Amino acid sequence: MNAPAFKKMIGDVQGLRLLDMACGEGYFSRFYAKAGADVTGIDISESQIAAAQAEESRTPLGIQYQLADASIMNNIESENFDIVISFMALMDIENYEGAMMQASRVLKPDGRFVFILIHPCFGWSRRGFDGETIVRWEYRRLEDGSREPHYLKIFEYFTNHSYKMRWKDDEGHEVAVTTMFHRTLTDYMKTLRKNGFVVSQIEEPKPVEGKLEPNDLVKLSKIPHTICVEALKLNTTCVCGCGG
Repeated sequence: MNAPAFKKMIGDVQGLRLLDMACGEGYFSRFYAKAGADVTGIDISESQIAAAQAEESRTPLGIQYQLADASIMNNIESENFDIVISFMALMDIENYEGAMMQASRVLKPDGRFVFILIHPCFGWSRRGFDGETIVRWEYRRLEDGSREPHYLKIFEYFTNHSYKMRWKDDEGHEVAVTTMFHRTLTDYMKTLRKNGFVVSQIEEPKPVEGKLEPNDLVKLSKIPHTICVEALKLNTTCVCGCGG
């Protein structure tokens, strides 16, 4: 659901210089290198970059990987890329404003910044006003006795906060803990504008029937979980943070 929408928005990259911001183990870096882009991937995780470099060693595609914080990127030249992409990462970056400023800095004039992230309006608020974890989806009982997702409860949308996300394998064992940060949609849009971007496309991906469990299909058919954005860097970009 998310990857097809992301790829569609990015489009043809043949001959383009592409920066994969927060590239992880390099899936999209490899995908777009095979599609004809000159790719650089950066990530703050040593283990993820090591995995990406190991795969590059096994199957060379000419990808340059760097261990770097997306909000700093000191080793990346200014105005050096045609497109910057970021898949499901901005909500994990504490200094997202710095990351957006860096995206603007490294892009050529008229370059594109394409990113997808958890939807700020609907994908968060896992706690109530008392700070306790809440069950966000309410269900209704159907005539056959089964339950179907009915509506979603939203709490504390205007309160920026962070929470821990615990990831488990298929056997239910915890394999990783990450920190996610909630900001409003306005926060993201204002930060883009401040750094010389104008939003040119927005897509809220819909599920593909047959690809999800029935309840997940119902949920995602009712309310979008992610949002994909394309922002263009204006020719008059100032990336000093003044908003000019």
